[in-house]
Amino acid sequence: MEDTIQTQAELREDRQGLLKRISELETAEREQRQCCEMYQNIFELAPHSASITRTEDGCFLKVNQTFSRMTGYLTEEVLGRTSLELNLFADPEDRGKIVEALRQDGQVKGWEIKLRKKDGTFFHGIVSARLYTYNGENCILLMLEDISRIKEMEISLKESEEKYRQVVENAGEGILVAQDGKVRFTNHRTAAILGYEVDEIRDRTYLDFIHPDDGARIVENYVKRIAGEPVPEVYEFRALTKDGRVRILEIRSARVHWEGRPATLNLLADVTERKEVEEKYRVIVETMEEGYYEVDLTGTYTFVNPAVCRYHKATREELIGLNYRDYMPPETANKVFQWFNDVYRTGVPARIMRHGFEVLRQDGTIIPLDLSVSLRRDAAGKPIGFHGISFDASERLQIEAERERYRQFVEEVDDGCFENDLQGKFIFVNPSGLKRFGYSWEELKQLDNRRYTTPETARRVYKIYNEVYQTGTPATILDYEIIRKDGSRRYLDLSVSLMRDKAGKPIGFRGTSHDIMERKKMEVEREQLAERLNQARKMEAIGTLAAGVAHDFNNLLMGIQGYSSLMLLDLDPGHPHYQQLKAIESQVKAGAELTRQLLGYARGGRYEVLPTDFNELINRTVSLFSRMKQGIRIHPYLSDALWTVDMDRSQIEQVLMSLFMNAAEAMPGGGSLFLQTENILLEEPLARTYEIPPGPYVKLSITDTGVGMDETTRERIFEPFFTTKEMGRGIGLGLASVYGIIQGHQGVIEVQSEKGQGTTFFIYLPVRLKKDPSPTEEAVEKPSSKGTILLVDDETVIIDVVRAMLKGLGYEILVARDGETAVQLYRDKGEDIDLVIMDMVMPGIGGGEAIDLIKSIDPAARIVLASGYSLAGEAKEILNRGGAQLFLQKPFQLQELSTKIRQILEGEE
Repeated sequence: MEDTIQTQAELREDRQGLLKRISELETAEREQRQCCEMYQNIFELAPHSASITRTEDGCFLKVNQTFSRMTGYLTEEVLGRTSLELNLFADPEDRGKIVEALRQDGQVKGWEIKLRKKDGTFFHGIVSARLYTYNGENCILLMLEDISRIKEMEISLKESEEKYRQVVENAGEGILVAQDGKVRFTNHRTAAILGYEVDEIRDRTYLDFIHPDDGARIVENYVKRIAGEPVPEVYEFRALTKDGRVRILEIRSARVHWEGRPATLNLLADVTERKEVEEKYRVIVETMEEGYYEVDLTGTYTFVNPAVCRYHKATREELIGLNYRDYMPPETANKVFQWFNDVYRTGVPARIMRHGFEVLRQDGTIIPLDLSVSLRRDAAGKPIGFHGISFDASERLQIEAERERYRQFVEEVDDGCFENDLQGKFIFVNPSGLKRFGYSWEELKQLDNRRYTTPETARRVYKIYNEVYQTGTPATILDYEIIRKDGSRRYLDLSVSLMRDKAGKPIGFRGTSHDIMERKKMEVEREQLAERLNQARKMEAIGTLAAGVAHDFNNLLMGIQGYSSLMLLDLDPGHPHYQQLKAIESQVKAGAELTRQLLGYARGGRYEVLPTDFNELINRTVSLFSRMKQGIRIHPYLSDALWTVDMDRSQIEQVLMSLFMNAAEAMPGGGSLFLQTENILLEEPLARTYEIPPGPYVKLSITDTGVGMDETTRERIFEPFFTTKEMGRGIGLGLASVYGIIQGHQGVIEVQSEKGQGTTFFIYLPVRLKKDPSPTEEAVEKPSSKGTILLVDDETVIIDVVRAMLKGLGYEILVARDGETAVQLYRDKGEDIDLVIMDMVMPGIGGGEAIDLIKSIDPAARIVLASGYSLAGEAKEILNRGGAQLFLQKPFQLQELSTKIRQILEGEE
């Protein structure tokens, strides 16, 4: 019993092993069958003739399709028969030689033989063979390449050398035979391509004529071709000409025998120009604004230019291989499929637009495109895909939208748009045009132009319309006067052109009308502004002269004032000349006030600029003026939220007082003076007219009810020395000084007045935008009451008098007559110098530059600026940056000089 159970177990185990072995055999058989099928396909589809014959009797066991095409025998005509039976070898001994070589070496490679086709014609081939086991039998696998074309060439050459020579020498291509790395033969075309004579090429190494970067590839192809290995039939390389230029050649090569030894026969075509053209087209395609694309028959991109990439906002690598359904909405993709299918079916190119299609970019945005599409075919004419140009439809769609906007524009534009028939009656007028005339459309289209123009205008317009009709040239009608329905008159500018039908026949006129009433007002204002600008420039030129005069006059007064101060220093008040000297000082002070007005007029007179409540200053000046002129009633209308202004308070007070007094003199019997302040923003056009920056300004209007001025007086009112007063009652600097002070504050003053209608002055002053940073106070060691002062001035009289004044005050004096000397003295004796009094205007190095140089030597140097000009421009900038501590306006008295010096040296306030 146990033996039986054991036997059954062993049987089951044997059966399982047998089933496993059967499965392995089936798998192996299946893999072998698949492998056989693969090799079968390779055998059948090989580009060269392939055959299998039994070794012992030469009977064909298998041939491929190329064998049948090459020999002309059908497969069934060959199988089971030998090459001898088919009379295939031109020389029957060739098969025996192949078999013998196979037995010795196991393979044959690159043997040339001659074979006979079924129709009895011969062809030449290159044979490669090896021993092979097929279905358990010893066989020969033989591969055959047809080289009949090359052999025919060799035979032809051998048959007629002269014919060969003519063909070769007159060939359009270069012909070159290479053997053992050298040129064995070449024709004249090759020599012409390379720029040599034929004899200069023969027997030279062919690498001499090849670009170094292409040499290795040419050698490799040559070696492979001589060995019978596969080599590209056609390829390109770069050749070097005799003069060093590079030419691109296309080469077709074949293995031949030259003088009994292997060589290569090379046909050379110069494709440089073609390549250049191709490169030009490539550049065009790569740089064109429109997209160029190629797709296969499934709609998958195979080529795109950069414009297409821009449309998609993707790289070329991302687009190649992308199907149209990947980047189009389904509805658009279905339309594109239908359009392309129509092109494929009919072969007729198409332009897809109007309907357009949308491309979904990678960033999620959508772009509308139009495109042209045509069929791509291969060399045999078989369709292989589509190509065409794609256009961004955004512009087209925009144009269509613009057309709609144009329609709306015509309906809504402020200018009139109109059309007339040949009789001049309106056949179309847009709403704005109707508004110009004040008529409804039903009313206007019934009217002749003589109903809404003057007779003179009607005649002028008729003449211009007739010229447009005769010449076809558009015309402009300026200042076209129309009479509105309500009887009021307006002026228009018209542009008129001829309307024609499709045949070119005139059918009417069309044009636009522009209301120029505002322009006419602006022309009047422009003339007034031009007049003001001319006046401002004239006054500026006079102001420059006045500033120079004031400066020189101040220097003269300084001499008088200085000597007077020195004499008074030594005189007792009871001396007979004491009062006379005081009188001289008074006259000097009056002269200084005159130069102050001149400097104010010259816009150089801002002495101390501080942020100011303009309303408060006006009220204070009004209070003072009211006490002087009690017959004038003043009506102030001052803004509660007036902006702060940076100003020299004393000068602006002088301006106000001058204008108030001027108004009082214009109202000898009494009257009213109206004052108004307001905040305004000057816009660019008006600010440019005044030659000031646009921005926030405070405006003051001063209006009197006086006698007013005529035009001649108004034009000259700000000129220096111009006055309407009697001789001896004024020098005419009052309003000129006002003008200069306002200009010096970067503001504007203008006047409006008519005879008998009173006068209004308008003043614009720029607003203080932000607070200036407070200067940092430096601790200064208090000096002794005496010390050494460096006096710098180029005027001898100033040096003499100021030096005497300083000596009278007990100071030691060093003198420099120019900036260079002052800097050198400070460099040599700076430790002994307690203070520098520096003039601003000197030849060579000026006061500002000299101060900078002294400060570079000693940053703690103490400096007083002294000038015949007032505190403005460079002097103000030097004080602001800490270059100097104080400013002295010439002429100055001894006491004023002493006070300024003590403020610095002794720290007095």
